[in-house]
Amino acid sequence: MTMFSLNLTLTLQKKSEQICEDLKKAKYKIINLGAREINKSPLPPFSTSSLQQEANTKLGFSVKQTMFIAQKLYEGIKLGDKK
Repeated sequence: MTMFSLNLTLTLQKKSEQICEDLKKAKYKIINLGAREINKSPLPPFSTSSLQQEANTKLGFSVKQTMFIAQKLYEGIKLGDKK
């Protein structure tokens, strides 16, 4: 590293540190805050293989565990006696 590049590096470092300090001390004011609706389409449903892959990747489930849980969800849960 030459003396010029070392000097330039130190100068840039000092300037960047000064800018950071100035930004930390500065007061900020929000001038405009807008809101808008965004239409986002839902993700497509899982195929059997993509469900198994995601369950394994994100939750560490085996194929057997995944399919057992999927079957239980498909069958539903009992909510009690119907009157």
